[in-house]
Amino acid sequence: MHCHNCGQSMDRSSLLCAKCGTPIGEESGDLTTISGSFNFTSLIRKGIRYGGALIGILFLLLTFWLLTEYLVSTLSISSSQTLSHGSELITIVYGVGSSVLTLVGLITIFVSINSQHRIQRCREVLWELMELPYQCWDERGNFVYNFSIEQGIRQRLIIYQRTLKSGVVFNHLIVSFLFVCIVVISIMYIVTIRVLKDSYFTSEGSYTFIYGVILLGVFLMLAFALLLLSLSRIRLIASLPNLADIMNANTQKSDIPSILLAAMCMRMLIRQDVTARFTFPFHKFTVFPWITGVMKETGEEVLLLGGPFEGNPDKEPLTHSFIDHERAHRLHFPLLSSMDHALYKEIVYKFELSSNQGTVYVEFVQDGSQPEEKEGRLHPATIIPQLKNENELFKELDFQ
Repeated sequence: MHCHNCGQSMDRSSLLCAKCGTPIGEESGDLTTISGSFNFTSLIRKGIRYGGALIGILFLLLTFWLLTEYLVSTLSISSSQTLSHGSELITIVYGVGSSVLTLVGLITIFVSINSQHRIQRCREVLWELMELPYQCWDERGNFVYNFSIEQGIRQRLIIYQRTLKSGVVFNHLIVSFLFVCIVVISIMYIVTIRVLKDSYFTSEGSYTFIYGVILLGVFLMLAFALLLLSLSRIRLIASLPNLADIMNANTQKSDIPSILLAAMCMRMLIRQDVTARFTFPFHKFTVFPWITGVMKETGEEVLLLGGPFEGNPDKEPLTHSFIDHERAHRLHFPLLSSMDHALYKEIVYKFELSSNQGTVYVEFVQDGSQPEEKEGRLHPATIIPQLKNENELFKELDFQ
């Protein structure tokens, strides 16, 4: 068995991993259990997030109302008092408020332009990730392994993650300051009208009309202020997937063919044991193995693991896996604990990667006649993708 934390081989009689010290009781190699726990945890986090946002909005409105009432009661002018320059007072208050709101609008435009640039860059990286896997086929449709594709995927993931997080703190501070300005101006408008109710307005009808218009304007400004808070979260306003969504081979949130990217980054580690390794920690997809070998002495083809994919209702997926957190979080699927490679003339490793995004067939070939060249690591010899987004491309067209 292997340690779930570092991938080190472990003896079942051991209590701790000799490499990282992880207790064997905490080790679990079943990604299904991990994924289920992850789904439950993510649901709880979403509930807390949305519930916290709703409570925050209600608390903001309550604070807004209490602060307004306090200022009105403190600055109230009785009906016996008259203001000789009431109109000038209103003009000054609303003039200052309009000037501040104009500055808020200008700064908002700056933040929006900055966010739009980051959004466009993220979308360009996503488009490049969609195109990269299809550069491994030549003009005749034959698969040709290209290590630069894997490096390109890695670099684009790094650029995408950094672009999403760049300038977040600074933009959040600016947006929060603009939000406070809008709230203060809204309170100032309401307090001014209510304080001058008895001493400036000559009729109840005129006060009701103007106060209603002010309340409508304040409501719109507060709605705009809440919307303004989202400008610092470009992933939300542009519906951009996060890195976890890209690594999720079972989601439809993005058009990234994660299941195909996983196949491109798949390797076979050939040592005393045999392990299928993925360069990146993709998850929520199923791996079906089919490993056969040709004996050197008899030329007989023998089944080593798994079985045929199509028409085989008894095929079983790989359930044991671990992530090597010390080496770029690579995903490993142990296949065979021990195998004498010298007995076989040729060994063919076939895999079916399946998820809601479609199915991808990957094949590796180990030539036993040249073990010194093939031992250690095998790259895909053939990849056949069958993606759902390609099959459903013309689904809505009327061919009649």
